[in-house]
Amino acid sequence: MAKKENLSYQAAMTELESIMKLLEAGQLDVDDMVKQVQRASELISFCQQKLSKTEEAIAAIFKEDNEA
Repeated sequence: MAKKENLSYQAAMTELESIMKLLEAGQLDVDDMVKQVQRASELISFCQQKLSKTEEAIAAIFKEDNEA
């Protein structure tokens, strides 16, 4: 993701699912396949980061609750 995207986790997952369907259909030429795999890689990284941040935020909430 070269530019900063304002993308939700759900939108990223939906786009990933669309890419998977295209790849599974086997109807992409080599150039398009490379582009789609690259985009999927970017989306996976985005989702992993989003999940990690969410996990950290939830852990902080539970820590605050336990300290109260």
